Amino acid sequence: MSKIKEITDKIKYLIDYDINPSLAMHNGSCTLHKVETQEDYLIVKLSFEGSCNGCPASSGETRAGIEFFLREELSSNNLIVININEQKNNIN
Repeated sequence: MSKIKEITDKIKYLIDYDINPSLAMHNGSCTLHKVETQEDYLIVKLSFEGSCNGCPASSGETRAGIEFFLREELSSNNLIVININEQKNNIN
């Protein structure tokens, strides 16, 4: 199994069992869309659904909290979480 596949599987698990149960308390959730590497960074692209979609916290505190959590769980300081909902909204 490739390293990126292992990381992707671990992130999916963390989203399902740690992150989404917390977001569900606010009627929201997130979905992993892609994990990729750019230079020395691991880029995690998420979308937010439910009450989290469009909520200012999902682009600030929530995204930053998820990024911190994933850095801790994956032992990686070079990890960046991107909210793809923001990218879509900025294009329109």
